[in-house]
Amino acid sequence: MRSFEEIASHYPERKAACLPGLWIAQREYGGYLTPAAIQEVADRLGLSFSEVEGVATFYTMYNLRPRGRHHLEVCTCLTCAVMGAYECGAHTGARTWDWGRADRLRIGKFTLSEAECLDFCGAATVVQVGDRYFTNITAPT
Repeated sequence: MRSFEEIASHYPERKAACLPGLWIAQREYGGYLTPAAIQEVADRLGLSFSEVEGVATFYTMYNLRPRGRHHLEVCTCLTCAVMGAYECGAHTGARTWDWGRADRLRIGKFTLSEAECLDFCGAATVVQVGDRYFTNITAPT
């Protein structure tokens, strides 16, 4: 995490570098944040493990478990839910997906997860794949 110190130097307070620090740690630790990665960020910033873990668990951009090469996030906010988000999730190949019991499902090269809001309510249902957004998605009938 050599680049961490350089990035942290751009912030008036070290704790403000928590988000980019977690990005670096996620990259350096193989694509997800292990407890050791979270502890390293906490140590470098002078924060507690629970403070950094709280940030890591709040944002969906951080992975706490390994994921597939392709990450599909289905928006399940109210608008998308009404427009069929849960039905779309069920037709991704995860026919036994239980949205209420898990926050992610890994199917080979793909990881399916629920996103609270992807901010495209006018074009529901929205699915994000990597950094691309797909709108007006419907499940086959």
